Amino acid sequence: MPINIADQFKVNVSLPVDSRIVASGSNKDLIQFKYDGLRVFDTSNRTTYIWNAITSTFSVVDINGSGQTNYMARWSSSTGLTSSGIYYAVGSNINKGNVGINTPSPQAILQIDSDTGTSQPFVIHKGASTLLAYNFHSSSGDSYFNISVGSGAIRFSDSGHIDFLIRSANTPAINSTTNANLAFQIQSGTGWAYLFKNLILSGNTTAPNNSSLFLRSQNIYSSAASSPSNGPDIAWYNDDNTGIFHPAKYQIGISLGGYQRFKFHEQGLLIGGNAAGSPINPSNKLQIDNGTGVASNLQFTAGVTTGTGGSNGFLIGISSLGYPTFQSRFGNNPFSFGFSNGNYFHKIDRNTFTIYSSSNGESLSTVTSTGGYRTVYGTKSNFNPGSGSLEVGSISVPNSCYFSIEATFTAAVPGAFKGFKTNKIIASYTVDSSGNITSQNSTDAPFTSTSGISLAMLRSTSGSGNISSGYFITTTNTLKFVQSFTIASGHSTVAFTAVINTGVGT
Repeated sequence: MPINIADQFKVNVSLPVDSRIVASGSNKDLIQFKYDGLRVFDTSNRTTYIWNAITSTFSVVDINGSGQTNYMARWSSSTGLTSSGIYYAVGSNINKGNVGINTPSPQAILQIDSDTGTSQPFVIHKGASTLLAYNFHSSSGDSYFNISVGSGAIRFSDSGHIDFLIRSANTPAINSTTNANLAFQIQSGTGWAYLFKNLILSGNTTAPNNSSLFLRSQNIYSSAASSPSNGPDIAWYNDDNTGIFHPAKYQIGISLGGYQRFKFHEQGLLIGGNAAGSPINPSNKLQIDNGTGVASNLQFTAGVTTGTGGSNGFLIGISSLGYPTFQSRFGNNPFSFGFSNGNYFHKIDRNTFTIYSSSNGESLSTVTSTGGYRTVYGTKSNFNPGSGSLEVGSISVPNSCYFSIEATFTAAVPGAFKGFKTNKIIASYTVDSSGNITSQNSTDAPFTSTSGISLAMLRSTSGSGNISSGYFITTTNTLKFVQSFTIASGHSTVAFTAVINTGVGT
């Protein structure tokens, strides 16, 4: 049976064996007999298509385009490829295997951009540690792209630490293996995060304001006053002389203007202080100290009632000379004083009340050296079950003075009707520079040079003959009150007023 051969099956004819193999443009869609997998070359765009019998459409078979060596391709159109900005370094040089984005010479595993623009490259560097860094790369040694621009890096170490490194402009390059540029570190295992640079927390996106929190990073005990390497650990920007500092173990200090005002100690609380830090007495739970030569007071005020000035209200404290003070004032007018640092001092010592005048202290030597005066009020009592002389009490007097004393002795003895005797006497004395006391009393009878002058006498009718009238005995710098009894169990009390004048004496 003969075979029908198509026209184009001819020798030396420049036509395809099958007319379906070549078509132009939309003519390929007009091919009458199409089978799944039919390949047609479109002469209009020089592209090969393949027929998909399931979808009844032609699909592109050939992808074409141009590119550059070592650059990764990108789609320039749906059917074409060209070079991208991603470069892959090959060969045997030190950069082999590096990938660059927008740069043909990556200096790290990954480098984004070259160093020719206004912004310096960002790199991912893999060496002893892995780093994400800006304006930094590692070659034979750590380096930078532009020295006039700062650098920063995040370092991931094999030990599990995450480190943040920084470098200011025009300074040596970041070192990828040491902590020379370490600013912040997060450690594994211990759970610690270390800050190696000062930190400012500010809500201002352009510059910190005066109240921005300032955290000072240091590795030593801190101080109240700021300095290049010290100061309060927690302070405020532009006010870093004010804040919280750590002066020693188990202590927290609060400074205002560079001076310690509070110190929380393991033993208690110190209020006040000076540049030296002020010690705290461990036995005190609360201590107030304004520093050397400065008075310290605990003050209570009632606003408009007492006023709020430095001398108003009720004050308990210590003077600048170290003497205790007790003051009550209203509108700067005194109600009561105790141990003030002016011309008057008041002292209450058990049963003795002393007023100091024109002196700056409360000791006998201070009264003597300043030529002052003082008045002593007091009572003395004693009980002696035996008979004989009974020393009721004594007072001390300074050298080189004149003093006078008025005393009332009251003595009693046991019995059905207790005998008693009361005697008021007065005496005057001089004290020389060695403390020797000489009586200035009248020696006219019936008075003696030591007993003083009797001003009054009261006695009971029973047993009073067993009691002396009371008298004085003097020793060096001391005047004693004495009572004598002829029977046992004598009891005596004396009330006295002594006036001491250091402006007169031998």
